[in-house]
Amino acid sequence: MMIVKTFLTKLRIAFSEPERVWGWLKRKIAIFVHRWQQAGVDKNISSAEIIDAHIPELVSVILPVYNQADFLDGSIQSVLNQSYRDIELIIVNDGSTDGVERVLDRYVHDPRVKVLTQENQKLPKALSNGFAEARGEFYTWTSSDNYYRPGAIAEMVAFLQKNRDVQVTYCDYIVIGDDGKPLFDSDFRPHNQDRQNSSHIHLPETTEQLNFIKDNFIGGCFMYRSWVGKVIGEYDPTLGIEDYDYWMRINRQFIIRHIDNTKLLYEYRWHAQSLSQRAEEFQIFDKAENLMLYEKLRTEFYKKEFHVFQGESASACLKDGYDKKILFLDRAENPDVSDPNTFMVSIENGELDFFDLSPVLYEHCELIITNQEYNFDLLSAYFPEKTFFLADAADNHDFVRKVANNRIFYQQTKPLELRQRNRPELYHTGKVNLMVLVDSFDTGGLEQLIYDLVVNIDKEQFNLIICCESGGYNADRCVQEKIPVIILPTEPQEKEAVFRQVLRDYRIEVINHHHGTFGLKLAKKEFGIRIVAYIHNTYCWFGEIEKFNFTKNSIYIDLFIAVSKNVAAYTNRHFQIPFRKIQVVPNGIDVNKHKGNLQWQLKFSRTDLGFAEEDFIMLNVASFHEIKAHKLLFQVMANLKKEHPQIKLLCVGNIFNGGYYQEIKNLLTEMGLQETVLLQDFSEDIWNYYRIADCFILPSFYEGWSLAMTEAMYYSLPLILSDVGASRDVIENEDIGLVVANPFGSILDLEQEKLYKLVAQDNFQNAVNFTAAILRMYKERQYWQAAGKLGHKKVVAYYNFENVISALQKVL
Repeated sequence: MMIVKTFLTKLRIAFSEPERVWGWLKRKIAIFVHRWQQAGVDKNISSAEIIDAHIPELVSVILPVYNQADFLDGSIQSVLNQSYRDIELIIVNDGSTDGVERVLDRYVHDPRVKVLTQENQKLPKALSNGFAEARGEFYTWTSSDNYYRPGAIAEMVAFLQKNRDVQVTYCDYIVIGDDGKPLFDSDFRPHNQDRQNSSHIHLPETTEQLNFIKDNFIGGCFMYRSWVGKVIGEYDPTLGIEDYDYWMRINRQFIIRHIDNTKLLYEYRWHAQSLSQRAEEFQIFDKAENLMLYEKLRTEFYKKEFHVFQGESASACLKDGYDKKILFLDRAENPDVSDPNTFMVSIENGELDFFDLSPVLYEHCELIITNQEYNFDLLSAYFPEKTFFLADAADNHDFVRKVANNRIFYQQTKPLELRQRNRPELYHTGKVNLMVLVDSFDTGGLEQLIYDLVVNIDKEQFNLIICCESGGYNADRCVQEKIPVIILPTEPQEKEAVFRQVLRDYRIEVINHHHGTFGLKLAKKEFGIRIVAYIHNTYCWFGEIEKFNFTKNSIYIDLFIAVSKNVAAYTNRHFQIPFRKIQVVPNGIDVNKHKGNLQWQLKFSRTDLGFAEEDFIMLNVASFHEIKAHKLLFQVMANLKKEHPQIKLLCVGNIFNGGYYQEIKNLLTEMGLQETVLLQDFSEDIWNYYRIADCFILPSFYEGWSLAMTEAMYYSLPLILSDVGASRDVIENEDIGLVVANPFGSILDLEQEKLYKLVAQDNFQNAVNFTAAILRMYKERQYWQAAGKLGHKKVVAYYNFENVISALQKVL
């Protein structure tokens, strides 16, 4: 009886309100069509199966602003006052002209806030630029005139963590007016208004109608997983209703679900500047109609079959006329592809070496998938927008098709010139207050590098001070350059108190840290200061205590700068620092200081040093220290002496260890190499040695980045290097020299105990390899003389000290 009664009531409404019934019928038809079209689409991808590069549990909130200075502060506060604290707020000032800077200035030093500024490019490109900087596991964005309620972020994070099959969630909200108070009896979304309180908006619980009924109902309070954002890509800058299109693209392939409660978690402002109010002016309804037509085209495109090519069939892929192609790339391939119909994927499940990274391959590749944790850590650090970890990477073609469908259709229908956007700049209120923190600042190669950095850093961009635990030669030189130097007391409590006061008095914003561990925890925990730390070497001499202290303090460091790929790889393996926290910035030399040396008259010649003009002189510039492997060189020279007396070795360096220096001098005599090997103390005229030599040789057991190697390249010397430090960074496919295997295997396997045994040896198994490399270079002398000139070009182009300063300033 009750069923009949209900049916009669609905029938009576149908005759009395035909428009309402027709609307209901259209929605039901749309849902049926949607379900039919989606029948072959598997949307149920568990988020536990897909991992992208992100900081776990961090929420990235993007806040674009254009000329809404009066509301901006409240919007920022609503984000920063969330009960959920693990948040980064990225504000993008899209060319505002109403003085928003007065608000931004108050937050630019907040460690949770990153402020970007750009010329006006409109909302879609402001959003895309903001998300390009995001690091969180969860993404969302908000408007500069709307407010989150205090528990909003926590509620959405909890829901997505509990529901791993859901990729996007959205929430109910309150409508407010210009005065910030609840807005009653408005005509804003009347069909979603609460009957008891018209300012409360309760949204549909499913998104089945989203792609078929012109109603962008998701609203302003939502959250999605970072990997979904990377799959979908940028916001479309051509439609005028970019958020609606974004939800459609996600809804077609993934799962969007209303949060599991009716809490009002957001305050949406409806005023004279709202898009909803100005719909006619902006032709929103016409744009929605166009979007619906565009969505139909997208639906038809997604139905088409993919043609898949792999390996040797790649060339065939580029010749055929298929509309949708997936090309699985081989690492050895170097495809020259500009076909908008082809989506290129690299599956990296095999063992990957840092030096296997091919910028050319991955530049063309649009998706990188791996099931190896090390590969993912490495690849995602350098290609974070396109690298994904899938446990079942080899077989998960469904994921590849989802990404390919979205990307190919977007690129085919949106010309490149409309998609291109200018990247924003980091917003500063003035100069950045920078501290260079170093344990000792006396003499040495490391100290010289730090001195060069602080002298050459842009003083128009940075207010610079140096803080050190002990001073000395280079500290005094900085004082002469009028750079403030603060030497801390030695007593621990007093040292900490003075350091804290310095941070406060100088309002330090960034610390550039070089060696040691003092002050890192204090600076981060008490002041939230950004810390960028240099890693100058492969710290293979560290014992367990040093390793523990390094790893323990690494949590306070925002970014590590490694001077070479080997240093980065070693740090990753032995100190568990993820690659995403390591940036390789090669060392360089001041080209201007060396430029004149190429034309100057020589101060001494080969014959002045006792060599003949026809001799083949190998130059080794390195401190006289055990790890520089002079004994290995002597073993090699003894092998060569009898049959190739014209091959000579010239060693120049500081006497780091007097006992060791005397030991190798005695060894030289014992081996009868006095006429073959010449030892020279370091000279300021080091350039003269480079100019009279035929090649540069460095068989060190470990290095970070050898400045002597870089100087040799500048003077056009071909190189013979052990496989440590930057050898494979600078030598590519034997273009400017030869890389020789180490006597202990990979540098990544060298640790303290093995190192101590190594330096105590008198006989080295890789001496035969160095002998072969020297003979090859000696016999192909003219070829390598020409090859060395490429090294000079590399230094000028890539390893000029100006490049080091520029790279450092970008990350400070």
